[in-house]
Amino acid sequence: MVYTLNRDDSGYLTASDTVTDTLTLTATDGTQQQITISITGTDTTAIISGNKQSTLLKTETTASGTVSLFDPDASTQPTLPNQTHIGTYGTLTTNSDGTWSYVVDPSAIKALNDDEQTQDTFAVTASDGSEHQIIITVTGDEDASVISGVTSGSVAEDDADLIAQGQLSITDEDTNDSPSLINTTLTGQYGTFDLNNGHWTFTANNSALQPLDQGQTAQDTFTVNASDGNSELVTITLTGVEDASSVGGTHTGSVTENSLGPFSISAGALATGATTTSNTSSHIQIAGVPYILTTNVGYNGLVTFHRVENDGSVTESDRMFYDSSQGTVATTLSGSITSDVQSFGLPLDALGNGLTASNIYDVTGQTTLFLTSQNSGSISVWHISDTGELSFHGGKTFGHSQPSTNGGIVRENILYEAPGGTFYIYATRPQNDRIDVLTYNPTTGAISETGTTISAGDNVSSLDLLTHGGNTYLFSASNDTLNVYAIDESNGGLTLETSNTFDLGSNHSVNTHQTENGDSFILASGDDNKISHLYQLENDGSITQRDSLDSGFSYHSSPTEVDNHLIFVCESESGGVDLFTIGANHRFQHLKHLSGFDNDDAVPQLVVTENGNFYLVDINGVFTSQALTITDLTPQATGTLTISDPDANDTPTFQNTNVDGTYGSLSLTDGTWFIAQQHIALRP
Repeated sequence: MVYTLNRDDSGYLTASDTVTDTLTLTATDGTQQQITISITGTDTTAIISGNKQSTLLKTETTASGTVSLFDPDASTQPTLPNQTHIGTYGTLTTNSDGTWSYVVDPSAIKALNDDEQTQDTFAVTASDGSEHQIIITVTGDEDASVISGVTSGSVAEDDADLIAQGQLSITDEDTNDSPSLINTTLTGQYGTFDLNNGHWTFTANNSALQPLDQGQTAQDTFTVNASDGNSELVTITLTGVEDASSVGGTHTGSVTENSLGPFSISAGALATGATTTSNTSSHIQIAGVPYILTTNVGYNGLVTFHRVENDGSVTESDRMFYDSSQGTVATTLSGSITSDVQSFGLPLDALGNGLTASNIYDVTGQTTLFLTSQNSGSISVWHISDTGELSFHGGKTFGHSQPSTNGGIVRENILYEAPGGTFYIYATRPQNDRIDVLTYNPTTGAISETGTTISAGDNVSSLDLLTHGGNTYLFSASNDTLNVYAIDESNGGLTLETSNTFDLGSNHSVNTHQTENGDSFILASGDDNKISHLYQLENDGSITQRDSLDSGFSYHSSPTEVDNHLIFVCESESGGVDLFTIGANHRFQHLKHLSGFDNDDAVPQLVVTENGNFYLVDINGVFTSQALTITDLTPQATGTLTISDPDANDTPTFQNTNVDGTYGSLSLTDGTWFIAQQHIALRP
């Protein structure tokens, strides 16, 4: 017979309690027998039940559950403490109501391999002092390895070593994993990457860096692989510098001095027309169109203004006529201007009575004629429109204004604008051998005497000026001297710098020319003695004679610069005219003889038409016009330059330019250079 104690019924017995359990047994024959069991109590430990174990799968990080405690002996049941328990792999929190929660410590389970399980066991003491276990099973996961170290570097174009270096290492928290980095050599866009036992070296290809501009950056990126399949990127930053461009092509050339002169002239067909009467002529370009002015020295005043057409013919645009017998002045386009002249206070005979060599200037943007009346001792001022219309503007009679004068004749005048904006007129007084200094007001047209007059040689008649070496000089020609004066910019005063003695005769002229390279020349001519002298102005204001020529230079001759070519037109003793220039060694160079022009002291005018044609035009006497072709004989050299830059963002080009040298000028256009030797700059 076996007696089994029922714990549920006896669990309440304590150590001091003893009870009996009487059992009545009945045999098969009906006999009964009683059996008495004596039961002694003990102190029973509380029993835990419920979610006392839990398993976390990999990637799971929390668990929770509920347990209960039962003690049969206790009149009051024990409870779990409100407590946090630190385990090996996480933290367990218990509550008195029997609930609990568990949170994995990720760093603690890193060492577990994939699917590896282990237990975190917590001994929890209940309120009755009994100890109970809650067991959490955690499962490991496959952790990725970690590659660490230097993952970037930099190299600059043209560095001394062109190298970047670094060290990498790999770790894996899974205890059974020990990955390694795979040695490799890789070629990038800008260099080579080499990895050996975790140490990497990048060596840049400097030629590949050349297209990078100053401060421009680019990157080469390389993948480092590990034995477990992990990888890491190493990035190299490349920085460019400014590379100098390189110039190729033709860098040299050579020229040989041409003894024929800087250019040649050929003549076309000759055209003739009506006969006119005039004594002097000059020309000016207005808005790209050439105009020729003629004057008549008779007592009645006559000025004609002609436009030169593209075919070399002329069209009279306007004229002024002074009728001494009627005492009237009129222009073709404006009609009578008698009252305008009189109201200004200028005598009417100032517009006749020997009209002679006169000059035309651009005065503050206005084409202005200063018309000389020789015998009345006057200068009248006229505005000229873009279409060639003459408009009276002012003037002054001053021939007899000074005491002790031998006569009131006035000849050539020249206009000078001082840096301060004052306009000075220098006028010759041949009967008194003097030069007067006057001022001109372009707003009112008034000419005023300054009271300054200087002695300038016998029968001084002709003037010209130019600026050289930062100084402005006035040149005067008389019968026997060529004088050079420095102009005082503050008051227009004249200081004699040098004087050269010769014999030009009573009809003479002086003209100046300045070359592109700054050389300045003076041409003094005498009509009576048929001689011309060529001088060069030095930097100190002195002059050096370069050449002399026995020819028919008229005192009305003047140099003309057309298309950068200097041409003197002078009458020939054999008839017709001769064309000269300044050639090699700073001497006169004969260019052409033209026989079809009158030899009447009024020199033909060389002009450039609006469409660029060259014509020699004579309006005095028989109208004559002849087309000219100018051929440049200047020694030349040419070549082509190229320019490249390794920097991809730099696309340099040559700036088109013109540069003057000692012996020639260089013109560069779109990479093609052209050197034209200045003929007069060469020396033997």
